[in-house]
Amino acid sequence: MWQSDIMSSFYLPDKNNQQRLAYLIGFLDDHSRRLTHGQFYFDATLTRLENCLRKAVIKFGAPDTLYIDNGKVYISDNFKLI
Repeated sequence: MWQSDIMSSFYLPDKNNQQRLAYLIGFLDDHSRRLTHGQFYFDATLTRLENCLRKAVIKFGAPDTLYIDNGKVYISDNFKLI
């Protein structure tokens, strides 16, 4: 089982040197507490969540289950299908 959450972190400059809030999206293995993948993004959309999950699955294979909260991005129909 993997756990996932999204955290707003700090401001970083983007390619136009504008300060933007960065979000950390991560997936942890519940048993070993290993970070399967974590990455900072400038938004916390379904596209970014799918990108992060894809990278974790490529590295460690698909988990049996995901333990997630009821945040808007996690309860979207597309993510439920995954």
